[in-house]
Amino acid sequence: MDREEMRQQGMRPKMPAYDETPLCSVGKVVRVTLPSGQLRRAMVECVEENEDTVDVAYIDAAEKDQSDATVPTSWLRPLEPGELIFLEPNAFANRLEGATNAKEVGNVLFKLGDVEAAADLYGRALEALERAPCARNTWILANRHGMLLPGKVVLVDDSGKANVELRSEKSVEVVRGIPQNALIGVQLEHLLLQGSLHLNRSRALTQMGQQQEAAQDLSVVIALWAAYSASGSSMQTECKEQLIKAYYLRAKTRISRQRPEPARADIRSAWAVGPSTATAALLRQAERDVEIMEKEKVRSNKKLAKEIAKLADVAMSGLDEEQLASFGGKQS
Repeated sequence: MDREEMRQQGMRPKMPAYDETPLCSVGKVVRVTLPSGQLRRAMVECVEENEDTVDVAYIDAAEKDQSDATVPTSWLRPLEPGELIFLEPNAFANRLEGATNAKEVGNVLFKLGDVEAAADLYGRALEALERAPCARNTWILANRHGMLLPGKVVLVDDSGKANVELRSEKSVEVVRGIPQNALIGVQLEHLLLQGSLHLNRSRALTQMGQQQEAAQDLSVVIALWAAYSASGSSMQTECKEQLIKAYYLRAKTRISRQRPEPARADIRSAWAVGPSTATAALLRQAERDVEIMEKEKVRSNKKLAKEIAKLADVAMSGLDEEQLASFGGKQS
């Protein structure tokens, strides 16, 4: 039965598979290789066959970026085979399986160089893992006074809000009526996967220049393992390595943002967990980076002070006696 016969009988024709349509097809999602080497996903909006160009709209373009462009057809390439399943609305019907596959495909995209697509896929996997409805006695993370704390759900009321027992190093506090969408679900049985998704997204965000957002992902990883310890579980070697890596990478984001003391605190925390020989070398280099940053900061401050003093001298030299007197000074 052809498409016209199906239409006449009120049947919806089956959509062709991704690889059954030409690369330059209107509505098709493709990958664009820019002259800089950057890769970006885009949707084909118009095909100019006589000019060998297409109009595309970039997917997830930031406000500062150009959202559409006309590019040569030679810049286009198909999506990776593993990506295609994530074009389907039910890609995360099985949350665990979908998140595991998304991590693997995201890693492929990261190595390929499309860090935006990788970050997006890691984020979708985390959304599937962490936004499941909370139940009594499940572990969660919640923001309390600017800190991400582990806690345990003690009650979910009829409106869906949760009463949570939050735990810090010094106290236990019950906070009532927290909306579930403000909580991050802790997957104790799959914490290495959950932590890896946050770590990998932080790397992608770092390459995108979003250091603060990357640091937030790393803070989640650190809080996840705090919840793991609070639950009474013992940290194995692989768990410790992920935690150390999170401290180290967060220190790097803080160094990039000129925050020496928080960076130094992260490095100390990483040492306290007990790094491997290879990671210890990275931590020592990070310590040197903090020292260099602080020396540069002192040198920059001294230079700035000298420049201000020179400008002040020039400004004061042009004042008459009465003007100087108004500043409490007097010409000699």
